[in-house]
Amino acid sequence: LFKLLLADSPPGVPQHTKKCMAWGSPVSYSELGGSSWAWCVDGLRVATLTFQKIPFGHAREGQVELDEDAGAKSTSTWRVVGVRRVAIRELCGRGEHMLHFNLAATGFFCSQSGQRGYIVSSGTFESPDQAGAPIAPDDPIRSSDLESASTTNENDWLTHGALIRALSAPGDGNEGAVPLLDPSFDRDCRHEAEPRLERRGGVLYSSPAGWKRFGLNCLGKFPDGDAWLGPSSDPQAWAVAYHGTHLEAVRSILRNGFSVGVRHGAVKASLRDTRTGKPIGQGVYCTPSLRLAECFANGEEAETGRLPAQIDGHSIWFVLQCRVRPSSIRRPNNNKYTKTNNDEEVMGIDGVFEWVVEQPGDIRPYGLL
Repeated sequence: LFKLLLADSPPGVPQHTKKCMAWGSPVSYSELGGSSWAWCVDGLRVATLTFQKIPFGHAREGQVELDEDAGAKSTSTWRVVGVRRVAIRELCGRGEHMLHFNLAATGFFCSQSGQRGYIVSSGTFESPDQAGAPIAPDDPIRSSDLESASTTNENDWLTHGALIRALSAPGDGNEGAVPLLDPSFDRDCRHEAEPRLERRGGVLYSSPAGWKRFGLNCLGKFPDGDAWLGPSSDPQAWAVAYHGTHLEAVRSILRNGFSVGVRHGAVKASLRDTRTGKPIGQGVYCTPSLRLAECFANGEEAETGRLPAQIDGHSIWFVLQCRVRPSSIRRPNNNKYTKTNNDEEVMGIDGVFEWVVEQPGDIRPYGLL
């Protein structure tokens, strides 16, 4: 299975302790922001490097501080410049420094100074070696010995190349599906055993534990800006929902957006919204529960007999991770068939069989699981 999220702990949801930060292959803006790292010389910590968070929708460049144990402090800016690579501009008056992170994003190597470092904000590591920090720019696959480290490795078949081959369709040209993806928002959650409850737009959802998320190229694609992609603290952020479907539908949605389908169970059953009492109309179906979405990750395969798609001999299933305008969510009060009112605050996440979004423009995919 394909088993991409910002890890803010939402109000009203217990904080879950993480052993370490594991971002999969590309370093993520959202998760690097707010983290602290030990800067080491000959394996000994001499300074602390802190990446400030970048407000979503702002320029993709943030502030960084280096506090030396001797008392000196310097500030600069940082930005992601490639897979596992972060550039820090003019650090300590010595020009640009390029940091190369390992796959688990627990350690780094600085190609300008030849020094290494490790994450300290997780409270897990005490040295670059223990954190699996690279020893050279071309040594990105080192990882810590902890079981909680990312499962991504050099032998992982679930790569961008494999996904691009699956998503490419006639007429895509030589680049295939490459323009559809944004690796800076990838995240590998296959090492996470249990999902976390989180909020976006004030609405609960479950994180994609056990899946690998490939980020979609959606920044700057809509006339209302990028605030819909914001974190839990942003009042303009949209809610998160999942939509499981088959490969052909995924190809269409990524290129053309969602459209109203032909199956409208809520309409046929004359269901009403749990919160407003208004009739549910036709729309796009989704759910904040990834466990529910997984049931539809190859479409209605029980009825169609459709076999899962194949990549390099591996069967794959697809779920689109989406943002939904919170005011557009309809929660069918279904006391006829599923026996649920589809209100996540009442039933819990996995008690929500379906939400209905009546306007296709109010649901936007931003990650592919």
